[in-house]
Amino acid sequence: MEKRGDYSREIITKVYFPRNVIIDRPGIIINKLSQKYSPEAPRKRIAYYFEDVFVRLQLNTINKLGEEKAKEFFYKVGKEIGARYMLLSKIRAAKQFPLSTIIESIFSNLRANGMSVCSKILFNRNRKTFILSGKDNIIWRKTKDGSIFGGIVSGIFSCLFNENLEAEDEFLEDETCVIFVNKNIKEKHVLNLKEIFPMKEYEKLNFPENIVFHNTPNLFSFSDLIKFNKISIKPDGKHYVGNRIIFPGEIGMMELISEHYKNAGEFSIFKDSVISESENIYPDIFESEGDIHKRLRDIGNLLSALGWGIPSCRFEKDKTFFTFIYPPVCKYGFNYLPFVLNGFINIATGKTHYLKKTKFKANPSLLNLEFKQVS
Repeated sequence: MEKRGDYSREIITKVYFPRNVIIDRPGIIINKLSQKYSPEAPRKRIAYYFEDVFVRLQLNTINKLGEEKAKEFFYKVGKEIGARYMLLSKIRAAKQFPLSTIIESIFSNLRANGMSVCSKILFNRNRKTFILSGKDNIIWRKTKDGSIFGGIVSGIFSCLFNENLEAEDEFLEDETCVIFVNKNIKEKHVLNLKEIFPMKEYEKLNFPENIVFHNTPNLFSFSDLIKFNKISIKPDGKHYVGNRIIFPGEIGMMELISEHYKNAGEFSIFKDSVISESENIYPDIFESEGDIHKRLRDIGNLLSALGWGIPSCRFEKDKTFFTFIYPPVCKYGFNYLPFVLNGFINIATGKTHYLKKTKFKANPSLLNLEFKQVS
């Protein structure tokens, strides 16, 4: 099974226009799965992440923990991300479909959105052996470490076959990324699906029936930004805002990662990496013109288009407030979005801030964030 060529056309004709991914609503992006592969026709709430934030996070982790421990850490995290993806997709290895069809269903969106290690997939079902390969895979191409992608693939196949299957990753001299999955690879991490299973309120909190915009004019959807050429899709499938790559992921992905940093006693790596790289990203995607109120509105509007909820903001002497209606909600809390905002606010205002308060309430979902200038 091999896919090459212009993935931008594949994304438009197979993902966006058939509305497999709904991108025409400000604040909310929904990924729907066909009933062909799951009788429940499940849906996932997704949002777009900055590649360079993850790159900085991974490199800083390697620097702090060392290469070996960092690889173990990211493999474990990746395996749980892959399993969570499958739990939400509810895909089963149904006998009426060839395995190649099911694998194509799972990996087509991942491949088309930058996970190019899925470009070529070879497998032997009886031996439970799979080889995935491709060049220029997001994140991996910059860090040279594919442990998290090996974990993701391991989690996907383990859930698909209801059997623990481990993976190994390799970055070749010609910059080809390769993942090997085999039932004989030594055990690395056994999943506890109860721990990563989405919370009961996932559907209720993430898929509001009647969206109210609450006096927030000029909000744009992801689709709008594509039309206005603010988001571009390159032939290799990668999405860009300015010169920065963004990629889609299920809303619990980065929060699950942040939970692992907390459990490891290394949350400062997560926090500092996300804030500092967001500061670096800001000048590349936002205009410097306009007063502080316009700059903050621009930040909110972009995050809304990327699926992070419907924003409003206000600025006081030494405080900045952001409120998101219908934000992405998972059981791991809110860390990625506030820290990205923290970095953006620091550059937009020219003052260093810290996150002072996070408050969430349901019915409707409402996330209030308060940032205060460092004295």
